[in-house]
Amino acid sequence: MAFEWNRIHKSEDYVDNIVSEIVFERVTEHYEIEDVIDLTQEQLEEIVYFREHELQEYSPLQRGFSDVINRWESENWE
Repeated sequence: MAFEWNRIHKSEDYVDNIVSEIVFERVTEHYEIEDVIDLTQEQLEEIVYFREHELQEYSPLQRGFSDVINRWESENWE
């Protein structure tokens, strides 16, 4: 019998959500803010720099940092 994993997308979504929660929590604690949309432009640039220069290309945290950046941009760009 071949290995199967029904509805694998549910597990992948779950993992993505956990990673995003971890990164959002770390960012908000570090900057002492309620939500990542409260980051300043300078703080966001620090986050982008960290993601691009400190994380490895295939780090599981890449997704979480991208989510932080996307959330901030969706609320702060007109």
